Amino acid sequence: MLTFDEVNLYVGFRAHDPEPETIRAHLMDRDQVDTLVQDDHVGFMVDTFNDQRRSFQFRINPLGVQAEAVNSSVSEDWDWDIIWYSAGRIGDEGYTVEVAVPINQLRFPAGKESLTFGFDAMRSWPRSVRHRMVSRYWDYDDSCIMCQFAQVSGFQGLDPAYNVEINPTLTSTRTDRREDFPDGNLESGDVDLDPGLTGRWGIIGQCPGA
Repeated sequence: MLTFDEVNLYVGFRAHDPEPETIRAHLMDRDQVDTLVQDDHVGFMVDTFNDQRRSFQFRINPLGVQAEAVNSSVSEDWDWDIIWYSAGRIGDEGYTVEVAVPINQLRFPAGKESLTFGFDAMRSWPRSVRHRMVSRYWDYDDSCIMCQFAQVSGFQGLDPAYNVEINPTLTSTRTDRREDFPDGNLESGDVDLDPGLTGRWGIIGQCPGA
């Protein structure tokens, strides 16, 4: 299930299981990909520029544990981190997962009334054999995975964030001296204050590599 508003992109999964007692799910730190992929989990990738060059990937296990990455045609970068929200629950018929990804955490073309995203959903079902289910036909003779994403249209009223970050700093130093060592008095020096301000602005444009 996929929908959106001006604040978030929402994705929901119902993962039915004939034997829910065999579902593999563990609590762990986020982005522990090597451990998470051994659990049952669901995920999705979204190509917000719909250019088959880059996509954002999200994976979630049945307890809501998160991992995210940026995919290109040749790499998968799990060092990418954003703030997003997920919850998972195991039930009598399997498990459910709900996700909210803030729109301001994603990059997409500005100035368009309606956007089309490339979108792909998946589920990993590990038992004696690991089964991987995807929401589209997968041509293994085509090395371009993003070229095979479904096209989802109708994303309207979305404005990209400009990612302005301002970090104020204040450093203080003081040097104390003993003029006559070792019997002299320790004299307190003056306090020097060094204020600072660091700013960062992430420019959002039409080029996905900006």
